[in-house]
Amino acid sequence: MRKAGPDTDPFVRLRSALRGDDETLHAGLVRPVFSRLERVRPKRDFQFHPHQHREFEIILVVRGPYQFQLNGESFRLSKDTVLIVEPDDWHQDLCEPPLDYAALLFTFHSRVDGNRLPGLRFFRKGTPLNHRHAPFRASIFLPLLYKIAREARTHDPMATHLQDTLVEEIFWRIARAFDPRWLSSWLSPSQSKEAFLAQLSASMARHAHRSVAVAELARSLGISQRTLSLRCATLLGDSPARVFLRFKIEQARELLSEGGISVKEVSDRFGFADPYHFSRAYKAVTGFPPSQTPANPD
Repeated sequence: MRKAGPDTDPFVRLRSALRGDDETLHAGLVRPVFSRLERVRPKRDFQFHPHQHREFEIILVVRGPYQFQLNGESFRLSKDTVLIVEPDDWHQDLCEPPLDYAALLFTFHSRVDGNRLPGLRFFRKGTPLNHRHAPFRASIFLPLLYKIAREARTHDPMATHLQDTLVEEIFWRIARAFDPRWLSSWLSPSQSKEAFLAQLSASMARHAHRSVAVAELARSLGISQRTLSLRCATLLGDSPARVFLRFKIEQARELLSEGGISVKEVSDRFGFADPYHFSRAYKAVTGFPPSQTPANPD
């Protein structure tokens, strides 16, 4: 049997996904994080100055028409339409009453380590600007926006997490409104094999902090334990338990290579019984003990 190389080994693709490459990253490892919310209801004509975005912006037209320029092109949208503006876009609002729109700003972060993913995009490269908006009912969007605004007034330590959760619901509902042909590859896996690997790695990332039985992992994917075992054997060449162990050890290796964290802390973070069991498993997978992990050259 031919040995899998970096471009053919599915587990390499799982590791690549954790690093945030747009070609290998998938939806299960990404979460939108709330930045701010604005509601624009002008009483007279005015224009915003042209500005270049540093964050994503979702604009929902509650009452139109909404006139704007995006990267030098002029558009006019009616009510119940949603527009996605991406980082580095040049955008200008041309506001004439009666007009009512909501603007929700957010960024993408990794669900694994919490770091921002600055290179990630919503649309595929080369998507025409007239495919950057889609019909979307305000009756779906507005109740969630009201909840976000209400949380901002509570001064509760949990408010930020609730806002992020609400933004996540808004985001996925809106993503579903767009033609998948124009979405970035991480939002619409094209092959069932890749979709399974995406779902598997997302599930493992969610459970990486503790010990999880294969049956529970299968339930989280909505498949039987036998099906999970067969797919892991076919696509990854190993059992689900071994795949999950390799997954956790790979994340542990990344942490240790960055320095500043002890073996015990890493052992605890990934749900091992104690540092001794962690060290044994780590050496079995990597070939060297945790204390000898090479430093990350970056």
